[in-house]
Amino acid sequence: MLVQPFDQDLAHAPTLSSGRPPAGDRLVLIQATSRPSDSTPSERVITVSSDTNVRFEEQLRVPLRWWVQATMFVASIWLAFVVALPAVVAWGAAAFLVLLVVGLFLGYGGARLRVGDDVFRAGPATIPVRLLSDPAPLDAAATHRLAGRDANGRAYHLLRPYLKLSVRVTVDDPNDPVPYWLVSTRRPAELAAALSAAQSAAGPAVERRCPDG
Repeated sequence: MLVQPFDQDLAHAPTLSSGRPPAGDRLVLIQATSRPSDSTPSERVITVSSDTNVRFEEQLRVPLRWWVQATMFVASIWLAFVVALPAVVAWGAAAFLVLLVVGLFLGYGGARLRVGDDVFRAGPATIPVRLLSDPAPLDAAATHRLAGRDANGRAYHLLRPYLKLSVRVTVDDPNDPVPYWLVSTRRPAELAAALSAAQSAAGPAVERRCPDG
């Protein structure tokens, strides 16, 4: 077996429920190769960065109307406090609420979708694109149905209530119990096309996790 160097920390990196490392880490892939002197194929370990040749990228930002509604809510709280409490307390409470809302909105809307030549990243989860198939853009009705009545509890969902459209992509990995990914997006046709193009360009590698130690 010919092994290329890889990060030592990867062997002890945390994994998701579907068995793949979180976003930001590199995936370890195995590709079968043949040697003239051997009757059986050998294996070559390849490390793949999730950021190579980005075909699609999107941040699932919180919409402007949420910010407007939150501003009105904080202003109402401030008005109620400033009448009944000292000004310093009212302003302090308002400042705390502003920081809390900003932190929550930036965190909730910070999830990213990224399609590279090798991997698809959706929020904290990452999967090689060659393990995916049949990306399908969904309209609002189909998204609502698949996220509710027809939802599969084992599927990976990255959904945002302010985004009505989505993409469903099948996971073709017999070792992965996750049947499909369902992710919200503002540009479902572009995301599905990017996944299809990346799948066509992907090499014949299969995912394998390094054993501990």
